[in-house]
Amino acid sequence: MGFGLSGGLFPYGFDDFQEGRYLPRHSFSGSGGGFHLAYYPHVELADSLPLQGQLRLGATFVGYDKGADTASGFQLPQETPLYFGRVGVRLGGRPPELLPTVALGLSLWYEARYRQHADPYGLPGAQDSLDHWTDRAWGRLDVIATVAETHTLSLTVTAGTSTRTDKLSTFRMGAALPFRSEFPLNLHGYFSDEIFAESFALVNAAYRFPLLPRSDRVQLQFSADVARVEYLRGRELPRSTLRGLGVDLTARLTSRLSVVLGFGYGLDAPRRGGFGGEELGGEIEWKF
Repeated sequence: MGFGLSGGLFPYGFDDFQEGRYLPRHSFSGSGGGFHLAYYPHVELADSLPLQGQLRLGATFVGYDKGADTASGFQLPQETPLYFGRVGVRLGGRPPELLPTVALGLSLWYEARYRQHADPYGLPGAQDSLDHWTDRAWGRLDVIATVAETHTLSLTVTAGTSTRTDKLSTFRMGAALPFRSEFPLNLHGYFSDEIFAESFALVNAAYRFPLLPRSDRVQLQFSADVARVEYLRGRELPRSTLRGLGVDLTARLTSRLSVVLGFGYGLDAPRRGGFGGEELGGEIEWKF
């Protein structure tokens, strides 16, 4: 059994994008807090592979505020309780690390959300609608294997679909930050959460190897992403197949401290009348 609390000043904000352009006049911040109750049945297969179920029920209260660039006439969504329930099953898993060397995980999930207050919001004459109910289902496969002693190959396949969704509750994809959400949908070279997907299939592949012989302290990683997206109406991009490429330089400074610096290029990201988006990023991991 589990009990959780969550919330903060900014985690429920909304950044709007359209055809590769950030829309600050349509974006806003959001604050709130909530709780959940969870039940996790657990068994071991062959004394080594964990099989875990999950039943989670919870509620969150969310309020919205205008940001510095939000349009003065923009009507914010009404503050509201959000109720949710999730059921899922996970076989194996992926360790919560920047540089894992072995993993095998398969999970399937269904989640229903209910927004108590769902009045339209936005600029006069161009308001967006909200749905009370949203249903989402998704699955993920993670495979990470060490090959040639110090080389690591990883593959992640994720697919999902939703019904009765809107801009505040649909799947959001983009960027390459590994821990920005519980199930990050990463695409190198795109803005974080740039893509609004009602349904999608996403493949992330990466190969990491040491730059110096007989040492894994400094490594180079090449990544490739490809997604097939069915967009939320009104937030379509010119192409429904999206590709991204990435390169990361990783350094294990100590046995506990690692640093990653990366560059990403989105081949199908619409930018400046053409295609091609750039991304720079970095992560630091400290193991206690």
